[in-house]
Amino acid sequence: MTQPNVSVEVLDFKNKVIAKGISDSKGKYKIKMKKQKKNSYLKLKEKD
Repeated sequence: MTQPNVSVEVLDFKNKVIAKGISDSKGKYKIKMKKQKKNSYLKLKEKD
């Protein structure tokens, strides 16, 4: 299960951080994100 208030980073395919956010108590991510090019690869990385 996802812990509440986990800080999350969104990385592009070069592992460059393009967005940061936190998850809420329901495990849903609230992420502030800049506009991205279409077809860019994104992955979420949970920080401990």
